[in-house]
Amino acid sequence: MILIITIAIANQKGGVGKTTTAINLASSLVRNNHKLVLIDADPQGSAATWHSIEDNQAFEILDHPGELTQADIETLETAYDCVIIDAPPAVDDKVETILKASDLVILPVTPSSLDLWSCKETLDTLDPKSE
Repeated sequence: MILIITIAIANQKGGVGKTTTAINLASSLVRNNHKLVLIDADPQGSAATWHSIEDNQAFEILDHPGELTQADIETLETAYDCVIIDAPPAVDDKVETILKASDLVILPVTPSSLDLWSCKETLDTLDPKSE
């Protein structure tokens, strides 16, 4: 079965495991024979740094700290079964583009009230009717 999907890993709060989730999800999908690219859209560049330090060639990582457009994402969707996007910790135009272009959004949170409260703005961006 060929999976064609764009998955965003997003939360406006940093330190909740977005990059770890993105890398592990990508690794799992590659082990199941999916051709994928992971876009490191976070200016901190942790996924890209991990990729270079570990010399991991299992999947491609694109370091994309600047603007990311719907057209950029659609172009990648034609070349890969799966596009995973490690979003920056914010809710801004870039993150809104990422969320709207994605078929699935995963919001990692740690089990704390602060983390649950902080993801509300991201959830509101996904469902504008909730505002």
